[in-house]
Amino acid sequence: MNNFDITDIEALFSAEVRKLGLPRVWNNRPKAISDDISDFVVVRVSGGITDRAAYGDFRVLVYLVARDIKEMKNAKKLSVMQKKVEGLPLWIDPLLINGKPRIIGDTADDFGFHTRILNFKVFIKSK
Repeated sequence: MNNFDITDIEALFSAEVRKLGLPRVWNNRPKAISDDISDFVVVRVSGGITDRAAYGDFRVLVYLVARDIKEMKNAKKLSVMQKKVEGLPLWIDPLLINGKPRIIGDTADDFGFHTRILNFKVFIKSK
């Protein structure tokens, strides 16, 4: 049985997202946000990691969160963020991203933000 550490995977994936010019990247959604923050990203492993002996496979969800403008979705900001994240390299040693993410539509959170989710299929090589 391999020891695939979800915390390590999230940290590695988050670091790559920061390199793309998205500085506020966290591993869970904060309960409160100061008024000066207009956008942020949440990266988390969804579900568990399936151990397939030589590799593991799992999903990474990247939540793009943008503050609404005049009580309306900031679609432009979400699109800019999405294009940046779609620029992730396919290989982040030891992770292999399996192509483009599946996009899950924009959802309001009733706290003045909208979220767009990018769902990545990822493989990890065993050590």
